[in-house]
Amino acid sequence: MGYPRSGHTVVASILNANPNVICTNQLHLFDKIDSDIFQYMKDAPQGWKVNIPHVPKQEITVMGDKTGHRTTDLLGKNPKRLGEMKVKVGVPIKWIHVVRNPFDNIATWARIDCELKQRKNIPFTHKEELNEKLNEYMSLNQTIAKLRKSEDVLTVKHEFVITRMHNTLEEMAEFLEISFDPIWRDNVRNTVWKQPRITRRSIPWTQKQKGQVHDIIAQYDWLKGYDFGGCGRC
Repeated sequence: MGYPRSGHTVVASILNANPNVICTNQLHLFDKIDSDIFQYMKDAPQGWKVNIPHVPKQEITVMGDKTGHRTTDLLGKNPKRLGEMKVKVGVPIKWIHVVRNPFDNIATWARIDCELKQRKNIPFTHKEELNEKLNEYMSLNQTIAKLRKSEDVLTVKHEFVITRMHNTLEEMAEFLEISFDPIWRDNVRNTVWKQPRITRRSIPWTQKQKGQVHDIIAQYDWLKGYDFGGCGRC
């Protein structure tokens, strides 16, 4: 679960490289509850932007899908789908919730959509685009807050995947009960970039918009400590 441009694709690619995990990329499984989900995941093509060398697969104990904000949005609108999925798979469901500094997260999300609209000659303003993303970001957090009340969720900070890699991988391995394979760890270390990407100043903010983000941060424990002037690790 998470948000667009939060770094959850990297986390999913990391997990997919583990010898005990198959993790697919945007299969939208909650729209495919009536299909043979496990077979569908096994046959799915791999299309990762960050290709981490795989440790040879051993016993597969975890299967997952990275659909991130679309799954979060869907369950916010139709929470019954979660119960249907639990009945369908018949095994425990765990969630990786990836967070990133909200200013970097929202700025990247808005900037990329602005660039897309510019290429398509669609009128836009940075202010309107940021306002739209702020509202969507707030809605996603509201849904996540509800899911965390009943679901088994591990929150992973995007910045810590890079700056505290060993500890973060160990934490994910323990949570998912998978092998903390040293070759897996080294493959991740050698592939993932060395510093968090700080993008908050790539798009102009109004003071009101910055204040709105600080208000969101204050509401949710998983966002505490983030700030516009903070470094990439906080």
